[in-house]
Amino acid sequence: MRLTAADLEALRRARPELVEQLVVPNVPDRRAGSGAANAELLNIVRTALRVPALRGQQIRAVTEYPVVLPNPASRRGVSRYRIDVAIPARKIGIEMDGFRYHARFPKSFRAHTLRQNALIVGGWRLLRYTRGMLADPDRIMEDLRQLL
Repeated sequence: MRLTAADLEALRRARPELVEQLVVPNVPDRRAGSGAANAELLNIVRTALRVPALRGQQIRAVTEYPVVLPNPASRRGVSRYRIDVAIPARKIGIEMDGFRYHARFPKSFRAHTLRQNALIVGGWRLLRYTRGMLADPDRIMEDLRQLL
C-alpha cells in the first residue's frame, strides 16, 4: 500500500504512536522548523503582540522572513537567510530548533550556528525554541514582550 501525504496526516492524527515508527521520505514533518510548527509559533507571537502598549504601532510578525546580510567571504558578497518567524520592524527573529535534525547532522549544526552569529552581528535579536516548548506559550510571549 502506498501512502500519500494526506493519508499520512490522517494517520498521524488518528494514531500518532504508529507514525513515529515509520520512516517516510519526502513527507513534510510536523516538528520543529516545519510549516505547522512555524504557524503555531506565529500564532503565539501574534497573540503576544496584542497588548495595549503596542496598540497603534505597525508591528507585524511573518514566517519565513528573508534576510540578506553582507558577507565579504561569500562569492556574491552577501549571505541569504530565512528566519522562521520574524518581527522585521524590531529585528526580532524567533527560531524553531529540532534536536533530532541538529544532532544527526553536525555540518548543519555548525552552519546554523554560523547563521545565528551572522544574524546577531547584523543587528537581529534571536529567540530559540523547541517544538515541545510550544506547549508553554506564556513563556514564549513573556520572552518576546521583554524584547519588545
